[in-house]
Amino acid sequence: MSFVEEIRKHNAILVVVSDIANKESALMALKESQNSFQRIGYVLINEFYNIIIEEFNKRKIDLGKFFFIDAKTAAEGIPPILDNCIFISSPSSLTELRVAFNTLIEERNREIVFFDRFSRLMDCADIFAVTKLLHNLLLTTASNSRKVVFFVVADDSDRLVKDMTMFVDKTISI
Repeated sequence: MSFVEEIRKHNAILVVVSDIANKESALMALKESQNSFQRIGYVLINEFYNIIIEEFNKRKIDLGKFFFIDAKTAAEGIPPILDNCIFISSPSSLTELRVAFNTLIEERNREIVFFDRFSRLMDCADIFAVTKLLHNLLLTTASNSRKVVFFVVADDSDRLVKDMTMFVDKTISI
């Protein structure tokens, strides 16, 4: 079954990847998804907005279908003001991340939202805070009939992967 078919069948998917395959796997999934979804959200926890935009351009991914949340750029300096991105202060700002996600779903009307390296949140918050955030994100997604895909690197946190596996509809290992 193709990745998009899995997305169509399930509302919440966990994709467990190796550290090396993380970025490439996420970009391939985004490129494949752009043909099936018109309004896509992408939450950047591990990458800077400007770097992802370069990658999108190289791969001919349609930027017009995407709205971003960037949790990294503002931690390094003052982010630009953009029409297609919400910048939050840092990956450790879980409340800001939740509010921005709600905006993505409810106001920006995204059909599906991808998280790059969700497991990176374990570097700045404990398992309980990250699991609570996960619950909130899944509730928002379900109550709005949307879909969400979390990319995690297995080596970042075995415990988080185990916890997430209990709450998502499908787990895919790459």
